[in-house]
Amino acid sequence: SGPIGGLFSSAAQAVQAYVAYFNATHANGICGRKLTVHSYDSQTSDSGDNQQTLTACQADFALIGSVSAFDPGGATSAAQCGIPDLRAVSTTRARQTCSVCFGTDSQQLPLVPQVQPDFWNKQIPGAGTKAAFLYVDTGTTAQQAKSWEQAYAKDGFTWVLNQPIGISESNYTPYV
Repeated sequence: SGPIGGLFSSAAQAVQAYVAYFNATHANGICGRKLTVHSYDSQTSDSGDNQQTLTACQADFALIGSVSAFDPGGATSAAQCGIPDLRAVSTTRARQTCSVCFGTDSQQLPLVPQVQPDFWNKQIPGAGTKAAFLYVDTGTTAQQAKSWEQAYAKDGFTWVLNQPIGISESNYTPYV
């Protein structure tokens, strides 16, 4: 839910699919137990993230597959209760530095994947000599933009424009 309903629903669908696959292919499960998914909704807010993390701390043995643009709310709660938080991506420093939180797609330098800049350099030689970075202006994306710019710069990208764009703005033509 939140301001854009279903924004990260694919993360929940992926976890559901994996659990169904695991249970179907591992007759004995884990120590004789099948996996069960309890889905939580942070409502794309820090307070929602914290509340759902506290709920999971009481009911579950791990948090799996989360994606949230506003994920720092539950970082302290996750660390305090010790629940492993294995998320798709940790988007903020609070989750990136949380002792029990691990994002599979790192946004933290020096761990930002180099696959994408390599891809663009091969597809369009010289594309990175004059590059622009446009991103939606939120605290999370501003932090990510800095990490991604630094990672791409390692592969020769030169940024001639770094432009945050208002969250409600949909016309990027003036920036292009």
